[in-house]
Amino acid sequence: GTYAGHRFFSKKTFDSAVTSTNHAGDVDRILGRPVRWGFGFMLGSTPDVFGDPRHPRAAGHAGGSAVVSWADPDERLSVAFLCNSMLSQNAAWERYRKIGNAVYACFKEVP
Repeated sequence: GTYAGHRFFSKKTFDSAVTSTNHAGDVDRILGRPVRWGFGFMLGSTPDVFGDPRHPRAAGHAGGSAVVSWADPDERLSVAFLCNSMLSQNAAWERYRKIGNAVYACFKEVP
């Protein structure tokens, strides 16, 4: 997208970055759960990380069980959640899921 008249990524660069580099259902060896990866980004088809519904062109990252951020160009939306309360991995992913659901619910209610 653009900000203040500046384009940060071309459409071609973004499309390359969010092209999946692995197969649906592949379990990440570090996280121990299915993660769809682009080039350095978790993709919106990763279960739970950006809420329950899948957002095919969303891309972002979660980390340290206390942060998650993503951009969804189809919705013209960007989100960042940061806190100082680390949780177990399963609890953190549940928190990410709830945050994603709440964000998209609010976003969809705006006329």
